[in-house]
Amino acid sequence: MAISDSEGNVVVYAKEGDKFVFHSEFKASNSSVWKISWAHPKFGDLIAIGSFSKRVAVFQNKGHEWIEVASHEL
Repeated sequence: MAISDSEGNVVVYAKEGDKFVFHSEFKASNSSVWKISWAHPKFGDLIAIGSFSKRVAVFQNKGHEWIEVASHEL
């Protein structure tokens, strides 16, 4: 599960049993993140975000670190 805030941060939680526990947090944008979407597992551990600043970006999980692998801004 992933949530975002108005400051562009994304917090990721992992499911352990019937509970969600903190996994990692990263700065995804300099503006509010409006949309988060997980990629299909066959593509790996990827999250795409869309922000208020008309920017989309894709992040890949490397352990507990999220690395931006692609982005586009209008």
